[in-house]
Amino acid sequence: MPQKKSLSELIANNGLNKGTILSERNWEKLPEAFEETSILSLEINGSVIDSGDLWPMDGGPLSSLKWLQKHLIEHDLKLSAGDIILGGTALGLYPVQPGDKINVTVNEQSAVQCVINFSAI
Repeated sequence: MPQKKSLSELIANNGLNKGTILSERNWEKLPEAFEETSILSLEINGSVIDSGDLWPMDGGPLSSLKWLQKHLIEHDLKLSAGDIILGGTALGLYPVQPGDKINVTVNEQSAVQCVINFSAI
């Protein structure tokens, strides 16, 4: 029987997502800028559904990047210019319905918003 994948693995390989939503706001910063404790929150239709530490691994984004680099090297792979790295999440997964309004915040600042306008097939 195959080993059950962790939430971080499934998100990292986009195994649970049907796409990626990117913010128009420029959140690109050096990883050192995110070493302080930051809180990630998920709101659905104006209600906070979940909230927790921004980074899923101790050590923040540098720890996640080192983990990724190690595993890429083991498989003779490397990142290319323009690749998007999904850092995973410590939050849970929640079902959404057409019409739901999603807002993701970092330290109470809106980072990404979207409206679900289609249903999964």
